[in-house]
Amino acid sequence: MKYVFTLAGVHGSGKTTIFEIIKNKFRNWIFFPDHINSPRYPFGSPDKQIAFRAELWFLEQMIKRNEKIRSLSEGIIFCDRSPLCLLSYSYALCTEEDYQTIEHLYRAIKWEENTIFYLQGSPEKIVQRIINRKEQHPKEWNETDRTYIEKVLEGYEKVFKKFNPNVVRIQNEGDVNRSAQEIINKIKGITST
Repeated sequence: MKYVFTLAGVHGSGKTTIFEIIKNKFRNWIFFPDHINSPRYPFGSPDKQIAFRAELWFLEQMIKRNEKIRSLSEGIIFCDRSPLCLLSYSYALCTEEDYQTIEHLYRAIKWEENTIFYLQGSPEKIVQRIINRKEQHPKEWNETDRTYIEKVLEGYEKVFKKFNPNVVRIQNEGDVNRSAQEIINKIKGITST
């Protein structure tokens, strides 16, 4: 049997940290990062044309990853980012017309995804995490812009309502190890039935 689990949440919500914690605990699972190649465009750009290009690039990465996942016949597959993250960010960054284009492309793909673990946190906590994290991104990514973060969070809610995926919400404002363990326990519960 094949199970595909993904992490979702705004940048700074703890996705990559939790992904690495779980990856280090389960060597027999199959893991996929959020992208295969280095970004060609800055994420979070207020320039709508650059944002659209960045989102198309990210869609390409998700499609490549999905092709690899579809080629697998069994196993527990764990991914850093859900393809739905693309729509949440496109909602926040792109024009309405560009968002519709990306959504139509998204709908054309048969995505392999059973459960999304959505990491939640307040905008204040997310900004603090971004400021404190070791990995720093370029300023033009606008990662600490609270309005941008709030728009992405709004995008997630709209996308979840529209597409109605199987989402498990995880409050991740405290200890990330506890959040990782909560996800592990839920995965074990799903895969043992």
